[in-house]
Amino acid sequence: MKNNKLIKDLPEVELFNKFISDKPIALAVSGGPDSTAMMQIAAFSKKLENYKVTVLVVDHGLRKESKNEARLVSKNAKLLGFNAKILRWEGTKPKTRIQEIARKTRYRLMTTWCKKEGIEKLFLAHHLDDQVETFLMRLGKGSGVDGLAVMNFLTEISSLQLVRPFLEIPKNRFLDILDHSNLKWISDPSNSNLNYKRSRIREILPILSKEGINSKQIGLVIKRMQSAKNALNSQTKK
Repeated sequence: MKNNKLIKDLPEVELFNKFISDKPIALAVSGGPDSTAMMQIAAFSKKLENYKVTVLVVDHGLRKESKNEARLVSKNAKLLGFNAKILRWEGTKPKTRIQEIARKTRYRLMTTWCKKEGIEKLFLAHHLDDQVETFLMRLGKGSGVDGLAVMNFLTEISSLQLVRPFLEIPKNRFLDILDHSNLKWISDPSNSNLNYKRSRIREILPILSKEGINSKQIGLVIKRMQSAKNALNSQTKK
């Protein structure tokens, strides 16, 4: 570590610990900065026993580098004392809707593995910037309250919980944490490919921010949408 004092008491560790019990968990790690930082945060947790953590990485095969990227994730996991499992996406790859299909496939592979192994919680590294981008994408589609509430901290899928502890944390916090770790991470070129809508939205966010439509303000709207969604669901149950 470059600076142990700086990372000794990360507030992000406390956010992570809220969802930890004595049962085994899995971490969804792509090798990018966000999920790599989550892996480092997990390693700082004193509530976790390393042997109860499995890092899941999908070798998507969409780029020739994917095999080595998956190996890097596995190496990082072992450096932190965690188990690692590489899940391979076999078969024909899509020519269109690549990001959408790849995302669904990753979830399918990871959730299937977790259910098979009896894992009850799969941790994901989604953060505030992800929330904002998804909110704007759904706003563009005319989504209502349910869609604009975006992602929840906990999502139930049968016997499995998808856990997102960092939805109110900006991406730059993850980058700060990585600056003080020994872990290597991957920059996915598709994240800056303007053929994808999410990448284009990422490009215009600084312009919106100058007009006061920034991540903080959009985050407040998302929280209000979530409150409205919860109220509607509660009333519907009654």
